Amino acid sequence: MNCKEALDVVSEALDETLEESARREFLEHMDRCSACRSYVEQLRISVQALRSLPKSGRPNLRRAEIIEAYRKKFR
Repeated sequence: MNCKEALDVVSEALDETLEESARREFLEHMDRCSACRSYVEQLRISVQALRSLPKSGRPNLRRAEIIEAYRKKFR
């Protein structure tokens, strides 16, 4: 797996929905590539931060836009 292929499946990797062979290739690539490893860690931190935002009684449209933008970009 190369960097582009790894980034194409990063969302599924973080969601733990990759099939076993793709997951194995992804993890092997992460072991070899410090740039992708760093990027994925930064993405993981960002997602956790977004999920930890307090939920108000009314919808937060900006938050929803940011989450959707991440989903589209990293699918």
